[in-house]
Amino acid sequence: MAQVYLQDEQEEQIRLNMPQNVIIKRYAIVSAGRYIAPHGRNCLVIAGKHFLESEDSEIFFSSLTLKSVDFETEEYAGGEPEVSSVDGIVGRHRGGRFDCVVGIGGGSVIDTAKAVSGMLANDGGVEQYLELPGREIMRNSPLPFIAIPTTAGTGAEATKNAVIKNGALRYKKSFRDERLTARCVIIDAPLYTGAPGEVTAFSGMDALTQLVEAFTSNYANGRTDEFCRQGFRHIRYLAAAYSDPGNISAREETALAAYKSGVAISNAGAGAVHALASPIGAHTGLAHGLICGILLPRIMEINKPYALKKYAEIGRLITGNSDSDDEIMAEAAIAAVGSLARALKIPMSFHDERLNKLSAAIVGECINGGSMRSNPAAFDEEFWKAFVVEMSK
Repeated sequence: MAQVYLQDEQEEQIRLNMPQNVIIKRYAIVSAGRYIAPHGRNCLVIAGKHFLESEDSEIFFSSLTLKSVDFETEEYAGGEPEVSSVDGIVGRHRGGRFDCVVGIGGGSVIDTAKAVSGMLANDGGVEQYLELPGREIMRNSPLPFIAIPTTAGTGAEATKNAVIKNGALRYKKSFRDERLTARCVIIDAPLYTGAPGEVTAFSGMDALTQLVEAFTSNYANGRTDEFCRQGFRHIRYLAAAYSDPGNISAREETALAAYKSGVAISNAGAGAVHALASPIGAHTGLAHGLICGILLPRIMEINKPYALKKYAEIGRLITGNSDSDDEIMAEAAIAAVGSLARALKIPMSFHDERLNKLSAAIVGECINGGSMRSNPAAFDEEFWKAFVVEMSK
């Protein structure tokens, strides 16, 4: 992974974990083999069904052949990454000749490919490496991992972790290691134009949430703040990408927002939205981006007094209004996020009475986690349980 050293306002060194090489180029898929070949000549390609059924797949695989890259393909089964699906792919290919892994698709495909790159080089099943009590640390470095995202949301192409679900036990946990960060990321805007409206909306709200939470995190620094500032400018185009799916310029902007949100959150941490979203998603099966979109405006209201200047800056960045009154601009940020959520047809609450009964379990699973520690406002377990009950209505 690339190690970028810069100076913040206190002239302290800041080390960022981020991909080594990022290709931002329209129709880069035509020459993808050129970018992949330096990382391995025998690659396992894990790709979503939509991509494999598109003309782009033929172009992609031809580019590998032209650069003498041998490959095998694994079609992603769909849904969120599961312990069983990761172990299944690894079981079919462990001991093979692969020297790199390529993930092409949405965030779930990218996370799965990332986890597979780690597990092909290590023993056992992925569950023993998740962030659970008694977890193991990877002894061997992962195979080089190349990410080609086709949705603009999780920023999984930029992060050092893969979120893996155990559906039977109803939890989501991270498989996390700095060595899992992609060696190369290819951002090719035309690949994003096939994403359905709902996917665009949910993914975009996930990216926006990551920008807000990384920017206001207790662990933010000058460099992650700059990635967030750039990301907020890019995310202005989310509504256009949603309303006009073929708008390549808007798709490119949201793709860059997602990538920069991934870099930021990977280095600065998340907040209460992501803390709650993982257990809510594990217990209900709701899409992660939808959960983020529902929670974000309300949690911004809660956090505002504890990060007023940061929220005011968010307001200026996403509205273009340069008003100097921090209170006004912080409120403008919350209003703008709420307005965007409504435009994307995201509800303002869950309307799910199951959360009443699940509130204790949901909060118990995340109250002591890293995302809650990153959140600018610190509240106890009872506060968050009451919050989940309120959001269920």
